[in-house]
Amino acid sequence: MSALTFDKDEDYYGILEIEMTATTEEIKKAYRKVSIKYHPDKVKGDAKLIEKFHLAKKASQILTDEGLRSGYDAVLEARLKAKQRTAAMSDRSRKVKEDLEEREREHAKRQKRQEKAESDVMDEIDRLKKERQRRKEEKESWADQWASNAPKEKDKKSDAPLPILKASWNDAVGSYSKERLNYFFSMFGDVQHIVIQGSAALITFSNIHSALAASFMTQMGDTNNPLKVSWPEKRPKDVKESSMTAAFGLLPKPTMSMEEFQSFERMVLDKLVKAAEA
Repeated sequence: MSALTFDKDEDYYGILEIEMTATTEEIKKAYRKVSIKYHPDKVKGDAKLIEKFHLAKKASQILTDEGLRSGYDAVLEARLKAKQRTAAMSDRSRKVKEDLEEREREHAKRQKRQEKAESDVMDEIDRLKKERQRRKEEKESWADQWASNAPKEKDKKSDAPLPILKASWNDAVGSYSKERLNYFFSMFGDVQHIVIQGSAALITFSNIHSALAASFMTQMGDTNNPLKVSWPEKRPKDVKESSMTAAFGLLPKPTMSMEEFQSFERMVLDKLVKAAEA
């Protein structure tokens, strides 16, 4: 029985410069070629090249022995499968990491857009407050000169809540233009200003009664992407229902579909026409 054994860490196929699928004849042919190239008589005492000659001889002996080659091939195949598993795990880990990083980037973008929208809304509220204060001061200055009882009356008016409502929607489903928002909200009174930022908008009415009437519509617009109506600040407690609803006895439902809103719109317009003809 031969005492020849193989070294599992040695690349015998690489030494002979052949593939794992090489036949016995191809192995012998490759050995003859390598042995001539590194024969001790040819390399003139070069120890490294002589070592290659001996390795080539051993590789030929192992790969032409059916039992030794079978055992050696099994080791190589197991090593190759292990490398493939490691590579697959690395690919999955890399994909998971990339997906996580992408989700984090998208979350950061959404957060930034939301923060900007909220900031713009607050800036608009601050602007309107300053404008109201400026007008108050102008009126008080005029009243001090021309009417002794005017300051008290102006102070009372200046404390009135801002006629501003906030409308929001699901931007992933669709968006609303200024024209469409004006269509819905002008139903309740004169709309002076609309500011859109992201999936929200500030609607400024000419008076608090119009804003109050519209505020009862906590939800309106498209049925698949309704507008959610709210007060940017606290809802006014000391303001009566709008002159429109008080005069005609009309009060919209808290939520309406597009068809219901249009029916409500026609009802109000009919009331207005009859009131004008009376």
